[in-house]
Amino acid sequence: MPLDVIDVSSNNSHPIDWAAVKASGIAAVIVKLTEGDDYVNPFAAADCADARKAGLLVAGYHFVHPEQSVGAQLAWLKAHLFGCRLVVIDSELNNAGKPDWTMTTAHWSQVAVATRSMLLGAHVFAADAMLYSSPGFIANLTGAPWGHPLWLADYSPTRPAGAQLWQYTDSATVPGITGGVDRSHFYGTHEQLAVLFGYPSPAPKPSPKPAPKGPDVKLLDTVQIKTSILGNGMADTSLAWASRGPLTLQANEGMKSSGTAYATPVNGKVRVVVTGCPRLKTVAVDVYEVE
Repeated sequence: MPLDVIDVSSNNSHPIDWAAVKASGIAAVIVKLTEGDDYVNPFAAADCADARKAGLLVAGYHFVHPEQSVGAQLAWLKAHLFGCRLVVIDSELNNAGKPDWTMTTAHWSQVAVATRSMLLGAHVFAADAMLYSSPGFIANLTGAPWGHPLWLADYSPTRPAGAQLWQYTDSATVPGITGGVDRSHFYGTHEQLAVLFGYPSPAPKPSPKPAPKGPDVKLLDTVQIKTSILGNGMADTSLAWASRGPLTLQANEGMKSSGTAYATPVNGKVRVVVTGCPRLKTVAVDVYEVE
């Protein structure tokens, strides 16, 4: 059975009885945080805090205005996260205020650039960034969702392809909220939904890996590296480069077979770099010295 997720904004009746929402079986809520470069949902702070207190998973969304500065919108969003780890970029507004069917290729290109830039920028300060749109709108955004998780609004009977979240109605009845509510399905476990929402996953039991052998091999550090959407990442250590013997790097957790790790000197210190790893994950790399 899918898990149910709702989304709310200032358009919904307030106050909301979040304990009743949770008791009805809702697993998570996505709260509208901001819009453009100057609007903040006046209920966002309380909704985020009260929903968490009731035991719901909480994420937030930003309604993007492609005709406005991406930098200004990202700064505004960053200042109003209200503790949300997952940020959804809601892209459904064309940049000229025109009906979709009158948009030129140049207009759609501007919408696509603004949407992608918002996703990439939000991922800098959030655990992850997800794209929200509709199948008809997103079809005009070349390359979307550009490797990001996807939430689609489609009120037909069939789940849209490629959607991690499917908003299937805008008129659901949810105890604790007066009036119709947007409701979505997530096809996975509660733990998987929590990971999608940016909550830390339970620490996996480390699989035993043999350390490099030899009497002169010494473990210097274990480095945690968060990878980018391209599967690359780096982390600086406090280890001095010049005084070290040959270094051996070995992946502990999170690397895939094609991933690589290497050390390089930066400002006299050891920097560990990984490439070709799973995207948007944390990988652990042991740094050994052979004296």
